[in-house]
Amino acid sequence: MFLAVSSKAYLFRTSDFGLRTSDFGLRTSDFGLRTSDFGLRTTTKPPAMNLAHKILFLQRQFIPLLRSIPHHTPPNWGKMNLQQMIEHFGDAVRMSSGRLPAPRLFTPEADLPRMQAFLASDKPFRENIPNPLMPESPAPPRFQNIDEAIDKLEVQLEHFFAVFAANPQLTTLNPFFGNLDYEGNVHLLYKHAVHHLRQFGVEVNVEA
Repeated sequence: MFLAVSSKAYLFRTSDFGLRTSDFGLRTSDFGLRTSDFGLRTTTKPPAMNLAHKILFLQRQFIPLLRSIPHHTPPNWGKMNLQQMIEHFGDAVRMSSGRLPAPRLFTPEADLPRMQAFLASDKPFRENIPNPLMPESPAPPRFQNIDEAIDKLEVQLEHFFAVFAANPQLTTLNPFFGNLDYEGNVHLLYKHAVHHLRQFGVEVNVEA
């Protein structure tokens, strides 16, 4: 299941988030994490795509791009097949909307401003980024097929936007990036979507 935790659950590398270690003043012993896990450069580029474009991408472009991927396309990295990736992303959307509560916060509080700045930057997630909320072997698909998984994801995305439209001041807890408001969650979901599209051979022009 999505919340299964492996024996290596809480060890990360800073490079995992596309960040540099030297940008944190962390001790390696903090919270059982290695300093290399969350590094940000002290100077972060402004986001190449603005918030409105990211919202439009998530609402109108992401689902059609997923439907365009041939069902038997192998991943460029990682262990998940296409349907497992789609269902994994659906769980991420459920967490952003508050439907799936985060188990806890894994990141030291002092690091959250830099982690959240990374979300708004144009730096991508690194390939094979570890996720302690996922088992070492991907969970079997929950839905009958890829088309059903995409349909369910589309419903979850619609729910996400509806939740924040009804409560613009809402924040939801992400286990790695802390409490995120609407803007923070949009940045996260956009970056996450682009990451997994690349995993299955779809390149997105982030400067669009």
